[in-house]
Amino acid sequence: MTEILLPKEVAELLKIRPDTLRVWRKNGLGPPWFPLNESRRPKIRYRKEDVLRYIDQMTNHH
Repeated sequence: MTEILLPKEVAELLKIRPDTLRVWRKNGLGPPWFPLNESRRPKIRYRKEDVLRYIDQMTNHH
């Protein structure tokens, strides 16, 4: 089963501030995310596997 992470948890994994993650999201950067609901202010969630893949890609390309 896929583990789902909150933005705060993703920020901790990436060792960045939640505000930085929010800016990345708005600018199309960072790991893939999805809205948990379809409201005007959706709850943002991340799949752990996507976050780990993002970390791997970032560390292997530098």
